Amino acid sequence: IDESKIRKIIRVDATGKGDAKTFADGLKLAADSLREGVPTKLIVGNGLYREGEITIDGGAMGGKARETLFVVEGAQKGKATISGSVEYSPASWKAVKDANGKIKYYERDWPYQWGNWGGNWGEWNPTDVRSHRREIVFFNGEALKQELLETYT
Repeated sequence: IDESKIRKIIRVDATGKGDAKTFADGLKLAADSLREGVPTKLIVGNGLYREGEITIDGGAMGGKARETLFVVEGAQKGKATISGSVEYSPASWKAVKDANGKIKYYERDWPYQWGNWGGNWGEWNPTDVRSHRREIVFFNGEALKQELLETYT
């Protein structure tokens, strides 16, 4: 990529020292430049950006965006992470116990309504509703197994 054509640089910094504090806000600023046909570079500062459903579609933005150079780059290699995940503290989980007081599992309120995704899996289409869920829980970097507690018809 010939970055010599870049005319606008936008800096995202979670500490508030850049042009935008969030990655999504940085994309909004970039979209304005791209619509006008200004080649733009978005530099993402070090840190973890927990933001979900972030998109930028040059074709949908109109103007000159579709044909305009756009570069997204971390300020330092390996130091910026963009993740759609949400972090919950251990204190936010509730232990559910059996009749003997033994912990059966932990639960937490889930504010999202993503529903089941019935994608076309062809011959591998899983029939278990857990396979169609859009969320995954990780604990210490390891994916946890989902337990089906209720079904929907």
